[in-house]
Amino acid sequence: DLNDGRYSQHAAAFALTLLPNVKFLGLPKWWKPQGAPNTLIDTMISKARNNPSCSTCLAQVTSLVGHGCADGRFNLDWAASFLTLPQVQYFGATWCKGGSDRNTALKYEALESVSFVHASIDEIEIARFLQKTPHLKTFKFWHSPEDIDPTQGWDLCQFVTAIEHKVGDHLVDLSVLLNDEPTTTVSPGRASLCGFKSLERLQLPLEIVSCNLTAAASDFPESLVRDLIPASVTHVSFVSCGTDEEAKALAIIFHDFPAVKAQAPSLKEIHLTLPAEATELYRDHFAKVSAEIEKAGVIFKEEQWIQSVTWEDEED
Repeated sequence: DLNDGRYSQHAAAFALTLLPNVKFLGLPKWWKPQGAPNTLIDTMISKARNNPSCSTCLAQVTSLVGHGCADGRFNLDWAASFLTLPQVQYFGATWCKGGSDRNTALKYEALESVSFVHASIDEIEIARFLQKTPHLKTFKFWHSPEDIDPTQGWDLCQFVTAIEHKVGDHLVDLSVLLNDEPTTTVSPGRASLCGFKSLERLQLPLEIVSCNLTAAASDFPESLVRDLIPASVTHVSFVSCGTDEEAKALAIIFHDFPAVKAQAPSLKEIHLTLPAEATELYRDHFAKVSAEIEKAGVIFKEEQWIQSVTWEDEED
């Protein structure tokens, strides 16, 4: 492989045996799991799990990153063995796709933070992954379908529900974003986040409010705030493209902010997006809502574009 000038999985696996002190491990976009190298890697990982305190190769890894690309996604199965290492607390992957249902007995005991960017993973695959993370505290997800089709809806409500079912009792920070270039529609549905018992920081597309309004029998469902902003949440961010439909959702969820504060008593900070291309109706409702929030003594932040939020009181 090396003589022919091409990537070698055998060489990549062998290199890992020479790195006893490595703490940050990034798997290349050329990563190609195969028999013999996998055996070598699994042997190292097994040794590290059995004796975490020794200076075995990979035993000190705390962060794992997997890189895919637009025409070749990173499969979550490729990271499975590495995530069982005794000190891996962070896992990030770009251009990733869901894995299989093999190795269901594996647990990622040390994993506390996960970030997926440009991910094409459905609710079944994300549930399969999250059921292995008993101590996960932070989960950030940026949806980007593998075969982008504007007419193909994404089931945001079912996706969030799957997260709630698997890690709702211990997750602290949740961010789920939707790639909007080209625009991907959100499938109809209804979400309830009541099962998140420890959630403090929450970021979601404003479309989730529209979905719950469509599913409800009333334009002003009393359970709207309770369903979408758990009582434990201190920081919330709703991201938007600034459409008229989202303007209605924004106005309805925050139309009576004292009532919102009563149902979400822990709220300290709210972020809302005001895109440059926002409609006049959206701008009008945005101005009214922001004034009400600030009048209630809650910190308000305006965002110009969809991004992973940075909170006021969060350390850099």
